Amino acid sequence: MEDKTIKARDEAFTLEPTNIWKVRQKKAYPEATNHIYLGKVLQQYQSHVLMDCFTFHFGKTIDATVHNNVITGMRRVRRIPWSQIEVIHDVVEGFDFINAKIETDDEGTVVFRDKHHECIITKRTDRLK
Repeated sequence: MEDKTIKARDEAFTLEPTNIWKVRQKKAYPEATNHIYLGKVLQQYQSHVLMDCFTFHFGKTIDATVHNNVITGMRRVRRIPWSQIEVIHDVVEGFDFINAKIETDDEGTVVFRDKHHECIITKRTDRLK
């Protein structure tokens, strides 16, 4: 079996590997799409966090009827530099991000929902900024 251990160049922080985070990435320029990462924190390093996660990409909402333009990226392991992270939210323990489904409503709220919990990805008011 192939060794898939990731060799890091900087020292890792101690972290329980069951943490589920929702991370919003900083936008480099006003026209950029919003980027949200949702998934399991594998490891924290001085320069970045390593996550097994999905990504969600969406632009500024024009009105409440434009809410189905969310693009979901494939689940994969990603390195997210701390310098690119705007905010981190802890997601409820036990959230099944792997099997959760994306849902939207008429008010522009985008929710990632498993059988027992929901995680709001974005609200229309978040995208008006």
